[in-house]
Amino acid sequence: MIYEDLLAHIQTFAQIDWPGDEKYAEAEDATFVASWLIQNRSYHESLRDAKIKVLFKKDLGSRGTQAILGKAKAQDDLQRKISPEVEFVLLVNWTYWNDLKNEYKIILVDHELCHMEKLATEKGLRLKCLPHDFEEFATILKQYGDQKVLNFHNLTTLLLEQKKDDKETGTDKESTGGDLNILDEA
Repeated sequence: MIYEDLLAHIQTFAQIDWPGDEKYAEAEDATFVASWLIQNRSYHESLRDAKIKVLFKKDLGSRGTQAILGKAKAQDDLQRKISPEVEFVLLVNWTYWNDLKNEYKIILVDHELCHMEKLATEKGLRLKCLPHDFEEFATILKQYGDQKVLNFHNLTTLLLEQKKDDKETGTDKESTGGDLNILDEA
């Protein structure tokens, strides 16, 4: 499957409803994207045998002026002892997922995968979450182009501003299921 096929496949994803009072929910669409990226991007080669659990969380909050759309976590030794089937957790902000353009969904998952590092060392398996190269991974800039990545980062700020405005005006609502096109290039 080539990248265009991945985009076409994402078109078939249905809007995801939040399952009641649950804190986390299965993220099958994001899991599919992660699996595809791991198998088809050489810079994710170290993750090909990684045990990654992708979940939605209703809201991941914000950092400064930007909504947090995703978060990668490496499981520590105790967590792996309790749940050996999970080495990394990738959390996706459900509140915004349905409204992201499909290409931004791919960028988000790809970005979070770049945080994950799995290495075999003399002392055993080492799982680590890497910091940004420079507020973005070089591989993401190369893959999608600086303008799309800049648009994606601007989008996180706009999403948070919209959410704050909605709460202030009492129009806070669930996801509309539409693709956010506000930052597309002309």
